[in-house]
Amino acid sequence: MKILKKIIYTLSAAVPTMMFAANGYLINNPLKGVTSIEQLVLNVIKIVEVLMIMATVIYLLLAGLSFVTAKGDPAKISKARSQLLWGMVGAALVLCARIIATTISGTVQGLLG
Repeated sequence: MKILKKIIYTLSAAVPTMMFAANGYLINNPLKGVTSIEQLVLNVIKIVEVLMIMATVIYLLLAGLSFVTAKGDPAKISKARSQLLWGMVGAALVLCARIIATTISGTVQGLLG
């Protein structure tokens, strides 16, 4: 019974597509300007990079808020310093990610010829 359901679902998705293709209808590419997998991956990396920059800024703002709310408590100040340190490390990694990716890509292409 499960196999029959899978066959029906597959045919219900495939038959209209085949009918449109037979009548000369083409499905337009929803990703404007993306014609290869490499371009798609680069676009996804750009989006992730922007999201990581925003997350880093928020984390650094929260670290600053921790400093303000510490009110002189040494334990809380130590925790806030740790947050600030790791926020800066994260910011450095996010900002250097493109350089790291380019270096790795160049190395791989150099090894492959």
